[in-house]
Parts: sequence; C-alpha cells; structure tokens
Amino acid sequence: MTEGSAYSFGDSELAAERLALVARVFEPAMRKFLERAAPRHLHLALDLGCGPGHTTETLAVLTCPDRTVGLDVSEQFLERARKRAGSRLEFVRHDVTDLPFPARPADLIFSRLLLSHLPEPEKQVARWVGELTQDGVLLNDEVERIETRLEQFARYLALTERRIRASGGELYLGPRLDALREGTGFRQHSSDLVRVAPPTGEVATMFRLNLRAMRADGRLEGFASATELGVIGRELDELAGSKAEGEIVWSLRQTVFSPA
Repeated sequence: MTEGSAYSFGDSELAAERLALVARVFEPAMRKFLERAAPRHLHLALDLGCGPGHTTETLAVLTCPDRTVGLDVSEQFLERARKRAGSRLEFVRHDVTDLPFPARPADLIFSRLLLSHLPEPEKQVARWVGELTQDGVLLNDEVERIETRLEQFARYLALTERRIRASGGELYLGPRLDALREGTGFRQHSSDLVRVAPPTGEVATMFRLNLRAMRADGRLEGFASATELGVIGRELDELAGSKAEGEIVWSLRQTVFSPA
C-alpha cells in the first residue's frame, strides 16, 4: 500500500482477520498463477502490498527464491508478518509507489488486489517493471468482475466499489490491465481470466469482517447511512452460515508484464 492512500479497508485486527480469509479463499488461484507464470532459479522476489504476509509466504514456498521480501506501508501488518514468518522472510515498511524499492532489481514482482487501490495503475505497472531484471516478470492478480445472484452480496459490493472509487481506485480493474499491451519500456507477456467460486458462507464472513473493520475505522462515513449499514451487516451475518456454492463468482485477471 501507499502512505498517501493507506488502506481502503484499514489495517486493524479485523482487517487482518479478513486478509487471512482472503488469502485462504484465493490461494488456489494464486498457486496456479505462480506455477504457470513465475520464472525459476530466482534470486529476489518482491511481494507488493504484502499485508500480514500470507501471499509472501506462498510466494516463497512456490518459487523458492534466494531472497523473498514483502513491502507494505502498515507497520501493524508487517509486525504480524514477521512474527509468523520468523527469519525466513524479510518484511520492509515501504510505500510501493515510491521508487526505487529498497531491494532491487527483482526477478519476480508479485501484486494481488493492490493496483485496484492505486491511482493511475497503468503508470504503476510501467514503473514497477523498471524495478525488474532484464529477464524478470511482474505478475498482477486483479478483479475483472464479480457475478452474484444474491442481492445481499450485490448491495455490499456496490458499497465497496463506491468506497474504493472515492480513494482514487477501481475495484474492477481487470479490463484495463488486459488492454495494457505495451508501453515505454515494457510489454504484456500474457493475460488470463480465472474463475473462483467460493462457498457463500466464506464470502459472507469475508465481507462482514470487512464491513465491521471499515465501520470501526469510520471509513464508511458519508457512503451509507447507519440504517443501511446495519441492514447490510445483518444480511451478511445471516449468510455466514450458508453451505451453498456457486452463488458468487470472481473472474480474476492475471497479467504478466516484462521489460521490453
């Protein structure tokens, strides 16, 4: 994340709990992405916006670099990451829009659900590619669309989309990354669409944790009334025990960029 924008969803204990669930829900898709697109025999791998370090650990296990470094602006999240990972991985407080990175050049830079929170994501891609070795790659994992037939989920997603836009981001960033074929000093190596359909109960739990975290931090003031937030919260609470599947589907845009 960045100093200026901080986290759209906060970095509280509730936010950390939510990110642990996000990591579990989307880890299978991340693993397949890395197995398909990450180079081998890496010296340095960077995880941008690493949060509490769940993605950093997966990155290290699957790509086996000599050195794995997670970058994030939240010292609270970084402390959690360091406690869990010990000395195996490095975690550095750094604004991912501030270049150069404290560790460079990287053979692999990984970013998941981060660019959607940053202004001018196309410019960020170009700048991040500049932090790679000549044979390095930048892997981005972002949301293309989220489809659901449940009005409860649709109400929550509409609220989240408004909140992210107010911070200068874009929730459904995938199409813009897919259209970004090349630019100054970089080219798109590949662009794939992957579907993820978690159980309804897991999604409701993930959403309600996020809602509680944002309400507790005052991040939803002006975006919905207390009554509206209460209704959405109760709806998510009711869905959290559901065993249904196939009621919400993410389409993730997984793009790979490399130096031109």
